Amino acid sequence: MKDTLSSLELHYLLLELQFLVGAKLEKVFQQEKPLDEFLFTLHLPSKGKRHLFVTIPKALCLSSFKPIFPTVPPHFCTLLRKRLSNARIKKVEQLAFERIFLIEWSTRDTTYNLIIELLSPGNIVLCDSEKVILAALHPKKWNTRSILPGNKYALPPSKMNPLDVSKKDFFDGVKLSNKESLVKTLAIDLSLGGVYAEELLSRTSISPLSLPSLISEENSNIVYAALQNILFSPVAARVVNSAAFPFLLSQHKGSGHSAFPTFNEAASSVILNQLEQKDQIEQKKSATISHKKFDKVLIAQEHQLKNMKKASVENQQKGELIYMHYTDLQKFISILATERKTLSWKEIKEKYKDNPIVASFDDSNNTVTLDLPEATL
Repeated sequence: MKDTLSSLELHYLLLELQFLVGAKLEKVFQQEKPLDEFLFTLHLPSKGKRHLFVTIPKALCLSSFKPIFPTVPPHFCTLLRKRLSNARIKKVEQLAFERIFLIEWSTRDTTYNLIIELLSPGNIVLCDSEKVILAALHPKKWNTRSILPGNKYALPPSKMNPLDVSKKDFFDGVKLSNKESLVKTLAIDLSLGGVYAEELLSRTSISPLSLPSLISEENSNIVYAALQNILFSPVAARVVNSAAFPFLLSQHKGSGHSAFPTFNEAASSVILNQLEQKDQIEQKKSATISHKKFDKVLIAQEHQLKNMKKASVENQQKGELIYMHYTDLQKFISILATERKTLSWKEIKEKYKDNPIVASFDDSNNTVTLDLPEATL
């Protein structure tokens, strides 16, 4: 497994996940856009809780932990919860050896098919028991098929299915291939991918660059036997250079690798490691944002406290000053109040313009500012 889960790797993974049949769905979680990540929390009788993590269009695995998901689920997730809550898994299967798998769910009243496409650009499609589309994560239309509500779900254009192809059909299919090399025919026409197509041919004496149209029946039979071997090899999962494989490839012999009892555990170790790192980054980012917000609030509060202290000192000084000149102030205010009854504001300004106690006049609200420290009434 490199950046994505190949068809062959999905084949091995789903063979291991058959034990999920009978599990009850407790909850579905969906990551916010643009990430197409889902978590299906399942409960298995006598085995407890399991988390099935799906990241589209890359991979899936059983997760040992629950990543952080939005408290309020997106619309598609809400729909899945409404339809599938408490449903039980009836079947888990790969479709036509594509990077597509189906989970059949049984509720008290009906059956649903949830189809998860890991082939690019990736999708999740909810269908009824007849595979009529009820909803799609990404409604889309191509020339060959449409993923739209009301349509019958259709697979991409068919290829040769290595799981059920006969020896004769394999020979005929390879000879009819328009690819320029045998390795490309196996990689593309049989959906093996380049890594496993090369591995298959490395187990034979046939050149990967052989022209498929010129293959002999004898060599076709040799390749067919190697194909059966690679499709049904015992699982001996390995992680090599941060990539998981269901068995050790010829090219990896002699290189450092880690062994795992199941392919799911090998895939999980890679996927979850990336998940945990991303989760830690998100938590750190969230903590940093919260810390910055806290710092801003703290700075604002400190600034406010400083201004309040300054205002308190100034107000105390003003109070003391007023107290010191209380008699003079009272006398001035009394005189001014009496004069306002007989004099205009203009006349008052003229009368007191040279008075050392008067600092300024405010015409907008007819007030006088006094300079008390200089006051000598």
